[in-house]
Amino acid sequence: NYNPAYFGNGTKLTVLGE
Repeated sequence: NYNPAYFGNGTKLTVLGE
């Protein structure tokens, strides 16, 4: 349920379903 999710290097990854 987190979208977008941000990772340590600043990469934006859209996570759907979780």
